[in-house]
Amino acid sequence: MPKLANLNETDGVLSFTLSDVNVSFANSLRRIMISEIPAVVIHTFPDEENDLNITVNTTRLTNEQIKQRVGAIPIHIKDQTIDLADYQIELDMTNTTDNIIYATTEHLKIKKLSSDKYLDDAELKKVFPANKMTGGFIPIVRLRPRINSETKGEHIKFNAKMTIKTGKVSGMYVSASTAAYGFTQDKLRQVEEWATVEKEMLKTMKPEEVEFEKKNWMVSEGRRITLSDSFDFVVESAGVYDNIELLKSACDILNKKLSVVDGTELKIQEAKTTMKHCFDILYNGEDYTLSNVIDSVLYADYYSTGKLAYIATKKLHPHNDYIVMRMAVKEDPAIRDDQYIGIAKNYIKESCVKAMRIVNEIVDLF
Repeated sequence: MPKLANLNETDGVLSFTLSDVNVSFANSLRRIMISEIPAVVIHTFPDEENDLNITVNTTRLTNEQIKQRVGAIPIHIKDQTIDLADYQIELDMTNTTDNIIYATTEHLKIKKLSSDKYLDDAELKKVFPANKMTGGFIPIVRLRPRINSETKGEHIKFNAKMTIKTGKVSGMYVSASTAAYGFTQDKLRQVEEWATVEKEMLKTMKPEEVEFEKKNWMVSEGRRITLSDSFDFVVESAGVYDNIELLKSACDILNKKLSVVDGTELKIQEAKTTMKHCFDILYNGEDYTLSNVIDSVLYADYYSTGKLAYIATKKLHPHNDYIVMRMAVKEDPAIRDDQYIGIAKNYIKESCVKAMRIVNEIVDLF
């Protein structure tokens, strides 16, 4: 059963130690936080999917540069059941002063199309809040003033639709500023191992030289001495979600992936190999984030107990939108040849159920 220790949040950075869980779960949660958390965004690339319509731009930045900047703006909307198609973001700003000014997220407006009314300032500041540290807003473009009485100051005007995307689509849409883990160091074994190394060093080196080498050892070899199945996490949100929400959302997404595999007919076929009763299972739209979790449970419950003769997962090409798991059921004289494929499916589904239970136990820790 997973365990949680050293839970702490300082200056917006969440740290904790997750233990008694396979590394595949820790890594899958990390991967999901980085690339699969859905976020409300202005999708601006590629051109055929562009949701930003720039109607006037006399600034020094090109339309493509402005598209990139607008696409990177975090939109603080957590409720993804809202009909986003009924809302439009607008900016229409001209420099009428004698100084350079900036168009920022403070100047954005949101119109509800069905009522033809704009959100009030209080609601706008929830969607595009000021920076907590500086109190400022995100700059979009700089507007220069007119250079004489016959010219106009720079002008930017656009409207944009909102949609839901993930970090897999573009790095602009990543919801986590930091999502990382390291193996928990075994301090007790480090001391024991260093005592042995120190004893040998003192035979040929001076004490002060040994003390210097100890520092080198502690940041290299010493860091390789770790606890089994224990991971020190660091999580920092990009701002829209808080850190716990980010983590729980990752758990929820992983569970949905597992439930889809558990609740559907698996795409399974006999593998072209010399191994008996060997099958290839294709997970469409998935990668190692899902497959390694299932793989680890299959290994622990079926390969280690002799029920499987082989288990492995591979993405055959980075551009493939599927991943292949190959598994071979151990031959048993009491089982007919046509029954092995059903046994393989059952092993996978049972593994998904167990994996979901582990993920739920992780959620309960927070």
